[in-house]
Amino acid sequence: MKSFEMGLTTLEQELSLEQLPIRGHIPAWLSGALFRNGPAYFQGGHWFDGLAMIHKFSFRHGVVSYANRFLRTEAYRRVMNGGSSWRLRRSRGPWRK
Repeated sequence: MKSFEMGLTTLEQELSLEQLPIRGHIPAWLSGALFRNGPAYFQGGHWFDGLAMIHKFSFRHGVVSYANRFLRTEAYRRVMNGGSSWRLRRSRGPWRK
C-alpha cells in the first residue's frame, strides 16, 4: 500500500468504543472532546468525493473514548439506498448561470 492510499481507505462501520488503549499517560485533569471531520467512504474518484464522517475523541479521568458517525446528507442517503451515482451533483448556486 502506498503511503497516501491509507487516507483513501473506506470506513463502512460506525463505532462507539468506551476505552481506547493508550501508550503513555493521559493527564487526569484533561477533560473534553476533540472532533475531527473528513471523508470516510470512497468508491473511486477523488479524495474530496468521500462521504463525510465525524470522529469524536473524548477525554475524562485519564481515559480516552472514541465514536464516529456518517453525516446524514443527501449524498449519504443516495449511496446507502443503493443509488446508481454516488457522486454529488455540481452546485447550482446563484453564482452559476
